[in-house]
Amino acid sequence: MKASADRNNSPAIGHGIRRKETPPYLSAKESRILLKCAFGESVPEKQVRWGPFVDAARYHRLAPLLPDTVYCDSMPEAVAGKLRDFNRRSEERINRARRGLAAILAEAEKRDLPLAVFKGPALSQQLYAKRAQRTYYDLDLAVGREQLEAAEKLMRDLDYEMPPLKSSDLFWMVGRRPRDDGQKQLSHEETRSLWLTNHFHMPFVPKDVSAGVRVDLHWSLFQPQRLNFPLKDLLERAEVIAIEGHKALGFSSPDNLIYLCLHAAVEGYDRVRLIKHLDILKAGERLSDEEWRQTVDLVRRYRVAAPFYLGLWVSCAVFGKPVPKAAREFAPSYCVSALMNRLISPQALVHC
Repeated sequence: MKASADRNNSPAIGHGIRRKETPPYLSAKESRILLKCAFGESVPEKQVRWGPFVDAARYHRLAPLLPDTVYCDSMPEAVAGKLRDFNRRSEERINRARRGLAAILAEAEKRDLPLAVFKGPALSQQLYAKRAQRTYYDLDLAVGREQLEAAEKLMRDLDYEMPPLKSSDLFWMVGRRPRDDGQKQLSHEETRSLWLTNHFHMPFVPKDVSAGVRVDLHWSLFQPQRLNFPLKDLLERAEVIAIEGHKALGFSSPDNLIYLCLHAAVEGYDRVRLIKHLDILKAGERLSDEEWRQTVDLVRRYRVAAPFYLGLWVSCAVFGKPVPKAAREFAPSYCVSALMNRLISPQALVHC
C-alpha cells in the first residue's frame, strides 16, 4: 500500500523527473518475439531467456498481453510466479482506478459538469479485448478552462488533495534553483499557482489510497508554445461515451490518434513504454477511410505534421507495420527517412 501511496503522491513524475528503472537487454530475436506477443502470438520455447524477457514485458507494460501459453514447462517457476504477481497487482490497481473514476463521474453528472476521459481508462475500453490488458497508473481528465475551478472543487469534495510541491520542483518547473536544501514544502496557493502558470494539468491524489488513484486534471494538453492542439477544439468535437456506468466525454477517433502521436513525440524516446506505441497502432487501425481523411485535415489545420508522423512512424516501425497510406504525405524527405530507418529499430526501442 505504501508503494501505491508514494507513486500517487509524486506529482512531478513524467514532467521533469525521470524514472531510474531501465529495461533489461534482449537480443534482436527476443525483442521480435516480445513484440509479437503483444498481439497474442505464442512464445517459442527455448528461444528466450525467461527472466529478462518477463522483466522487459513488465517494463514496457506488455505483461498482461502475454498469452496464457507463455506459462510453459521451460519457464522457471520463480519467473512464472513473478509474472502472475505483477499481473495480479496491475489488475488490482486498475480496479481501484475504475472505482475512483466511477465515483468522480457520478458526482460530475450530479453537478452537470462535463468531464473528458482520455488515455488509460478510455483506451483500455476502446482498444483492448480485456480492460486489464491496458495498464495505467493514474487517470487523465480534461475540462474547459472556464470550468476548472468547478472541477477542482469536485475533487476536493470527493476527498482528493493536491500534493504540495517542494522548493526543488522550482528547478524543473521554472528553471530556478532553490535557495534552501530543496525540501521545503510550498503552500497550496504557491503550488496551485505554479501548476496553472507553468503547466497544463494539476495532480490530485485521494487521501484514502484505497478509494482511487492519482488524477491529472487537464485544462490543456500541451504547453501552447510547444504545440498548437487546443483542448477547447477537442472538447467541441468530443463524443459522449459510457464508461464505468456513467456518461463522459471522449475525444473523437481522429483527435485521439493525433493526440497519442503528438504525446509520444513530445515525451521523447529516452524512457519509452511500448504499450504507448501499441495504443497508436490500435487507434490507427480503428479509423475508417473517412476518419483518416478527417485526421489528415486536422493535422494540416494545426500544422503538426512532423510530430504526428514521427509518433505514427515509430509505432508502425517497432511493430513491423506499414505506415497507413493516408498519412504518407507527411513523410519527410528520402534522406531523413533513410536516417530514421537506420537509427530506430525494434530492438533499440525495446532498450530505451
